[in-house]
Amino acid sequence: MYNFYPKKLVQPPGCAPNILLIMKLTTLILVAAILQVSASTFAQKITLSEKNTPLNKVFEKISDQTGYDFIVSTENLKLSKPVNVNVRNEDLKPALDKIFINQPLRFVIQEKIVVVFMKDAANTPKTVVTVLPLILKGRITDTTGLALPGATIKNRQTTQAAISGIDGKFALNCEIGDELQISFVGFDPVNYLVKKDEAINIIMRPSASKLNEIQVIGYGTVTKRLNTGSVSTVSAKEIDQQPVTNVLSALSGRAAGLFVQTTNGLPGGNVSLQIRGKGSITAGTDPLYIIDGVPFSTTIGTLNGATSLLAQSSINGNTSPFNSLNPTDIESISILKDGDATAIYGSRGSNGVVLITTKKGKAGKTTVDIKVNNGISNAANLPSLLNLEQYLQIRREAFKNDNKTPSADPLSANYAPELTVWNQTESTNWPKYLLGTQGRSTDVQSSITGGTANTSFALSGNYHSENTILPGKNLYQRGGIHFNFQHTSPNKKFFLQFSNSLGLDNNKLANPTYNLLGDLLTPPNYPIYEASGNLNWYTINPYAEVLATSKANTTNSINNLILRYAVAKDINVQVSAGYNYLYLNQTQLFPSASLYPSLTNYTNFGTNSNRSFIIEPQVEYKKRFEKSSLTVLIGGTYQSSMAEGDQIVASNFSNPLLMENFSSAATVTLSNNFTEYKFASLFARLNYILHDKYIINLSARRDGSSKFGPENRFGNFGALGLGWLFGSEDFVKENIAFLSFGKLRASYGVTGNDQITPYQYLSTYSSSGNIYQGISALRPARISNSNFHWETTGKFDLALELGFLNDRFLPS
Repeated sequence: MYNFYPKKLVQPPGCAPNILLIMKLTTLILVAAILQVSASTFAQKITLSEKNTPLNKVFEKISDQTGYDFIVSTENLKLSKPVNVNVRNEDLKPALDKIFINQPLRFVIQEKIVVVFMKDAANTPKTVVTVLPLILKGRITDTTGLALPGATIKNRQTTQAAISGIDGKFALNCEIGDELQISFVGFDPVNYLVKKDEAINIIMRPSASKLNEIQVIGYGTVTKRLNTGSVSTVSAKEIDQQPVTNVLSALSGRAAGLFVQTTNGLPGGNVSLQIRGKGSITAGTDPLYIIDGVPFSTTIGTLNGATSLLAQSSINGNTSPFNSLNPTDIESISILKDGDATAIYGSRGSNGVVLITTKKGKAGKTTVDIKVNNGISNAANLPSLLNLEQYLQIRREAFKNDNKTPSADPLSANYAPELTVWNQTESTNWPKYLLGTQGRSTDVQSSITGGTANTSFALSGNYHSENTILPGKNLYQRGGIHFNFQHTSPNKKFFLQFSNSLGLDNNKLANPTYNLLGDLLTPPNYPIYEASGNLNWYTINPYAEVLATSKANTTNSINNLILRYAVAKDINVQVSAGYNYLYLNQTQLFPSASLYPSLTNYTNFGTNSNRSFIIEPQVEYKKRFEKSSLTVLIGGTYQSSMAEGDQIVASNFSNPLLMENFSSAATVTLSNNFTEYKFASLFARLNYILHDKYIINLSARRDGSSKFGPENRFGNFGALGLGWLFGSEDFVKENIAFLSFGKLRASYGVTGNDQITPYQYLSTYSSSGNIYQGISALRPARISNSNFHWETTGKFDLALELGFLNDRFLPS
């Protein structure tokens, strides 16, 4: 059956119209086949603005405007699609081209009649050029040129879809004029109109929504939207806004459940973290630190659970190796808190995990950046204490209340030199003396970055100098370099990345280790010197204390190499290897002038070092389906670490100028330690996402450690995480318009804690202090325990995350 759309549609009685239409159609086809030409459109002008209008209605309106008739079969008309078109004062032929651009039909114009056929119809007139479907090929990348595997490319006309491979490439059946919609989680969608048959490159830009920010997790990345674990991320921008020497100080107040404890405000001071409180009573409570895939020890000269040889004998407390890490070189810091996030690290995840990622090279023109900053520091609020007159008045009143008289005799029980011996008119503001110095700092940062889509690099250098608000000669200096190189083969199958960070710091400080608070409460008229010219030691002498000094030099080198190869479209094989070297050389001088007269001068010499090597092979399978995605990761870890420490305590130097030469001391005491640690494990993770709103995450790990006894050398750990993005459900979108995001997640995981001194399962002996027949006797210190085993922690986490008003308000 054929439909005829003339300018005025008239239905004569009987069957004459059908016979006439068939005869007319046959004549038109024969004429078109013979002449092989199209009739002129006679420059008829068309103005139309239609939206979702049936094709036959459009034909009627064109016929009314132009006087042209349309012939189309009923069967073909049923296959047509609603028309969306907007033309103004346009010729018939171009207007019809726009109308038919998304239709499964074609047309031919003969005289004042438009005949409509199927595109693949056998009886298509030769005057119509048949356009066959083409296979469009292309590649999806981000703004830096990196491939985006798993992106969805959908043809909006045919609803056919394709998924980009590991190299970002795809192939899809389409026709010229089709519109493609490209989407990828965490990136803004892209619409592309097919104009010609050639390979295309689609560049996608990251979405501005915080929900689509990439979070670094154990052995991978995930968006905040699709994460089932509790993870907080601190970006480079947030770190750069804080003028801190130790990068851990920049985390204060930036993550829920994270407690940052600073020993003091001195440069080079120790900083410790606790994630969701203390996780152990007898073992260490520090989180596991990993920098670019390399585990990082929190103390120098030890392997978890022990203290450095010179710990706490300096005003800075235990030396933190993070002081030698340049905060400007950090790209992001992820804090993993719950069992789902940390179980992939097994026996080392109970106290949480801190993942530090350094900056990488980016494709683009070579860029040089130099920054120089200068700053000053002062004590924000000095203690407000009694002045001399107020202090003396209170002291006199105290003696009066006790019916006693102050005495100038040092042997008297009523000896009160501040009232009888010392100057009654001159005083010292001790808070200002001890904390009133103005500190100055200088920071110089330089970097050069650049490269192509396949090869990029980043090289940076830094220098930092800072003194303190304490009296004495104090100077902290840090310098270092950071280098990163990345290369991807032209076929996108091979990837190489190498990173190196080298940091050196030199810290010289006055070392008032007794009691700074006690120094602040020294009587206002306390004289530094006695009348004889000797230092006054009636109580702690604040001036004498700063004559003790501490020197600490740290070398910190972190190296990481990643090799990855795509053995198949959805399978990657990767090997990550890392090496970390930490070295501390520390000298602490306590000359006679800084000590009570009855004490002997002494010097502490100490060297401590940690060396750690790790290698982690991994296999990852990623598959994107039409309505789901599956990621499977399997890997292993082998780590070998050694810690060494030597200490020399030299005392009774005859010349204070020779106190840094222990051979000039009358007494020398030596001690040392050595610890070796080996660790091996297997781990796996399975992540499945359905409809981009139902998430299941499974992780498991089996660890073996040399720290534990033969009967319990291996331990099993794992977690299950579930997530539901109920904000994406239709019933929420339709009924709760102000709720732009909603996620319910729950997880349970079992993790371990291995922060103990190695080899506690062995029998050990120590010196008894007794000599028998000229031989020093030994005594048992600990008996053997082959069942010495893991400390494990179970963690359950339940969370509701909500976003309001187009994600203006989101969970942190």
